[in-house]
Amino acid sequence: MNIVLDKKSDNFAHLSLRVDHEDYAPRVEKEIDKHRKQASIKGFRQGKVPRSVIINMTGERLLADALNEVLSTSINQYIEEQSLEVIGYPIPTETQPELDLNYKKAGSFDFEYEMGLVPSFEVGFIEKNPKVTRETVEMDDSTLDEEILKLRKRHGSPSEVEAIGKDSVINVKIEELGGDKLPFDGSHSNETSITLDMLAKDRYAKKFIGKKVGEYVDLEILGYFKDDAAALSRHVLGAEPDRFTKKDLFRMHITKIQDVELAEVDQAFYDALFGPGTVTDEPSFRDKLTEIYSKQIEEQADKKMIGQVIDGILDKTKIDLPEAFLKRWIMRSNEKPITEEEVEKDYPEFSKRLKWSLIINRIGKDQDIKVEAEEIKEHTATQLRAQMASYGLADLGDEQVEQYVMSMLQQREHVEKTRDAIMEEKLNSFFKSKVRIKDKKVTLDQFTS
Repeated sequence: MNIVLDKKSDNFAHLSLRVDHEDYAPRVEKEIDKHRKQASIKGFRQGKVPRSVIINMTGERLLADALNEVLSTSINQYIEEQSLEVIGYPIPTETQPELDLNYKKAGSFDFEYEMGLVPSFEVGFIEKNPKVTRETVEMDDSTLDEEILKLRKRHGSPSEVEAIGKDSVINVKIEELGGDKLPFDGSHSNETSITLDMLAKDRYAKKFIGKKVGEYVDLEILGYFKDDAAALSRHVLGAEPDRFTKKDLFRMHITKIQDVELAEVDQAFYDALFGPGTVTDEPSFRDKLTEIYSKQIEEQADKKMIGQVIDGILDKTKIDLPEAFLKRWIMRSNEKPITEEEVEKDYPEFSKRLKWSLIINRIGKDQDIKVEAEEIKEHTATQLRAQMASYGLADLGDEQVEQYVMSMLQQREHVEKTRDAIMEEKLNSFFKSKVRIKDKKVTLDQFTS
């Protein structure tokens, strides 16, 4: 086996491999012997099938399998030995000729691969100790009263009414409209419910107020509602996030209108929210809500602030990715067939995710940020105890917890998800240590808009 690396640029290289007869022949011969012993062919006794018959029947496949195994093992070993930081995985060049897989005549084989390399780069933005804004919300009585009203609506008793009012819950059937403002064959449709406080501006509510069952409203949904386009596409339109734009027009057929009688603020209300007996009077109810909302707001504020840091890092960190190679690699490695047009459409988001992955890997390596197996175990146990407590099983014994945890750690998906969560926490702590945080007071509406 001979391997030669030809580095074409900082982010791209060719890998030339010569696989000699002695590299693959032992694997092929081993498989031939196995097939001879197992083959049941008319005219031959079990285990006595001539070697030449096996080669004629399966020689090409066995040779191809052996070459693939040798190539995969050799390439991986070479990458590790040379400490190469690769992007994706090496793929055959477009000029790689077809192979003659006649095992009887097989000698040496030459292969040409291309591979993406992680280019040299410096992580930007955080090295200058930048200033970022963290929003803070004071849960005053007025703000808390608004949130309590929302809870009373959510837990209230609905009843059907004739016309839409400002607090109505409206069931709608949504239809996509064409250029002539009419539904068309294959147009998207979905059934859901909305409230007028979901609209981006108060004046938009005029389109709905007074409407009755059987009537409809035409509007560009992604431009009229508060939520972001991705969330609206999923929850209101029932569609993939990128399918529609703010210019797409829809017809919302009104199928049902309900007003909600507000829930009474009493013990039944407290129990429905927090569990039996957790809260027993209005002062403790308000204190409990303030505690919960303040914690949620703090977590969301931190998340938004970290988002500023991530955006800053992505904007200021220049990484020259091997774009042409990556697009070919996506075409070859995708589980389902994919067109060049689809690759072009998805590449910007793919390259952004790849860039961020390279950045956090670099930060993790430079700052020695890593996740140990014991941390995954401890995190799993903590999450499990919290979940059990929410079910009223807070007294779960250590031995039972250990059994559950060990079972969960056998699940690869759980381990990877937990590792990612812990790594994210550590990276966020690092980011906070590298920026200057300026708090900015905002209202709850401003915070959630």
